[in-house]
Amino acid sequence: MAQLFYSPDLADRLPHNTGKISQKPLRRWQLSPVKIDNKTYYLYVEEETGLPVFTDKLGEGKFGQVTINFLNEMPFLVDPQRTWLMQNVFSFNLYRPIPSAENKKLKNYLQIIASHQAEFKETLNDNDDFSSTEDFNDLVYLLLALSGNDQEVLMKFCQLVNKEYPVKRMTKEKPQ
Repeated sequence: MAQLFYSPDLADRLPHNTGKISQKPLRRWQLSPVKIDNKTYYLYVEEETGLPVFTDKLGEGKFGQVTINFLNEMPFLVDPQRTWLMQNVFSFNLYRPIPSAENKKLKNYLQIIASHQAEFKETLNDNDDFSSTEDFNDLVYLLLALSGNDQEVLMKFCQLVNKEYPVKRMTKEKPQ
């Protein structure tokens, strides 16, 4: 299971659990609220790869819905890997407060969002009813593009998934 480290301004809305901090790849996420067009969204960032995920509500339910949709758009993953990710990476069992500035990737994303409000607002306004899980993917792709490391983040995520949960292809035996 993954662990969610949240910014101190969410301390009154998320539990603080103690326990050993995971050292496994893909299992540590940072969370911080962000303002876009005077509305609060939540930005989750996987610590090692920098993979961002946006939601409009706190909680595993919304996070799970958004990430399932995002995973389905990743053609390099196979179904067993998607299932493994949802069970082991995209569900949280431990919450801890932590200053958002500790994660350089999250800090960089927050600066990008603050300095590109017009682009994010336009992405939100391009969708009449910005609430579907697909809409949040648009924010992720915009953030990755503005950061200039979109391919690097997705490639590193793919490599870690394949390392952590390799899926062997079935090969046909050669006739003798």
